[in-house]
Amino acid sequence: FRLQQILLNVIGNAIKFTGSGNIYVVVKMEDGIEQEKLLKMEIKDTGIGIPAYKIDQVFNDFEQGDTNVSRKFKGTGLGLSITKKLVEYQKGNIHILSTEGAGTVVDIVIPYEVVTHHSEEKTAENKIDSTFLRNKRVLIVDDETFNRKLLRTILAQWGANVDEAHDGENALFLVDNKSYELILMDVRMPGITGIEITQKIRTHEKPEKRNIAIIALTASNEKEKEKKCMDAGMNAFLPKPFTESRLFELISKVMSGLTPVNNNGVKLASLDELNRLGNGDKEFVKEMARLFIKGAQEGLKTIQEAYVVNDWQAIQEMAHKIAPSCRHLGAIRMLDLIKLIEKQANSQANKADMGVLIRELEIESSATIEEVQKQMV
Repeated sequence: FRLQQILLNVIGNAIKFTGSGNIYVVVKMEDGIEQEKLLKMEIKDTGIGIPAYKIDQVFNDFEQGDTNVSRKFKGTGLGLSITKKLVEYQKGNIHILSTEGAGTVVDIVIPYEVVTHHSEEKTAENKIDSTFLRNKRVLIVDDETFNRKLLRTILAQWGANVDEAHDGENALFLVDNKSYELILMDVRMPGITGIEITQKIRTHEKPEKRNIAIIALTASNEKEKEKKCMDAGMNAFLPKPFTESRLFELISKVMSGLTPVNNNGVKLASLDELNRLGNGDKEFVKEMARLFIKGAQEGLKTIQEAYVVNDWQAIQEMAHKIAPSCRHLGAIRMLDLIKLIEKQANSQANKADMGVLIRELEIESSATIEEVQKQMV
């Protein structure tokens, strides 16, 4: 997870600040000392670059090379201070070379211990590390007994707790009355279709039900069908027949929080309440929207930093602090995530689970801020 976060932050900055030109990512492995390998990564872009006098400051909290950049590129970068902490937490180092107007090179080196396997060969099944699925609650929705039996057998081998629904009505009943972390959804079924079930889940009256991960399973691989599934709010699309490894790969990706949920028909944010409170004063609305954006960015930064050092109280306090502004801007999905993070921090839940939630918050807050900025125009 840490390596993924590091690369997402650095590459995200390169994309954001390279209006035209190229971005290069070079990764290589070299021998270290004893049972150690050095993972070396170079992320190079031809973007706006950083002034020489500012390079030493870019690792400060939410620092950018030029204050004018925030206006031109709609906000700050992705927090190199967080990236530096994540690298150093793994006993690595990060270095930046940059020329203003010509681009930036970020070099990262992280040591990893080599684990020696006694077995020379492993089967494809043994190579799958399914520990993250252990005791996860999964619902299979499919009108074909054969398909349900096949999926149940695979998921049971991976340690998941599995329920089955043979039609849409049964699926909605189970979702209403039980908790699930993943749904494998057949798209074409008699009666209520998989797309219709997904739409009902994404607009469910209970917020905790709306963000269940949903993967579409269908015999069709048409792009139009895939688009309909994604528009309905599904997280991913898997044509039948599929291999066990491909199914596992997609489940891993979806449950790691890398695929944002599209809650069909639910706005990411709305300035309606601010307009009402300000009696139509546009400057008031814009200022309050700007304060929301600043608070959301700074709040996310604080939560990320607290996560690195296991400061659960700081996570809880910051989540509680930024929740009201989300409520006023109608950012319901972001608010639901923040409340869940606050609850998990209060109970000092599993750190890996908290990491997934924070990554989801990063995706959701980015999309919400973009929506608010659009409505400010």
